Amino acid sequence: MKRKLNLLYVAAATAILLSACGTDTENENKDVKTNGTAGTTQEVETDTESVDDGTDPVPESQKVVLKDAILTESDEQDYSIYLLPTYTLTSEEPGRDSLYVEGEEEIFMRIETMKKEDGTFDYLVENMNEILKAASDGNAPVELTDEEKLPSGEDISTVKASKVQTETGTVTGIVFERGDMIVRLTLFDSPKEEHTENFVRMGETITTK
Repeated sequence: MKRKLNLLYVAAATAILLSACGTDTENENKDVKTNGTAGTTQEVETDTESVDDGTDPVPESQKVVLKDAILTESDEQDYSIYLLPTYTLTSEEPGRDSLYVEGEEEIFMRIETMKKEDGTFDYLVENMNEILKAASDGNAPVELTDEEKLPSGEDISTVKASKVQTETGTVTGIVFERGDMIVRLTLFDSPKEEHTENFVRMGETITTK
């Protein structure tokens, strides 16, 4: 029951704050589409060779983690991502997808992408912290600074991340820039954070289609 209340607080805070930023709400009742459009299975090499499939290469340090990941395109947003087996990408509404753990739908990562414009990054970081605060019944988020646990790779810059603890798990927010795109990830994981590493590693492969 507590997890459901937390998710309701997060959803309410996100809807209010994003509507102030001009989010299109005309399609908010749109049926959820399940499963992104999958590409071919990507057998990621574990040596130093680059992946040559016409897309940005998987970050060198993550090739073992992302072995057998599948290149998948979002149905509603202009990006592709490498997905590990047992994870499913669904579109909630325009501008917002969820990456679920199969069989554990309460554990997921929300993905939002926006075009890079003046002020957008700072707004998303501020909004992210408000969402985390709402999810934890008012507790202040703790900033994450360990670079090894944050997204990295070609063209990724200006990464900001924070985390809060709740009674049922952890909620982590990450905002980063990649080229002309800004990506915001919101991770809902268990107290042991079994999936946080995988979420981050998949998240850092997000690139424009």
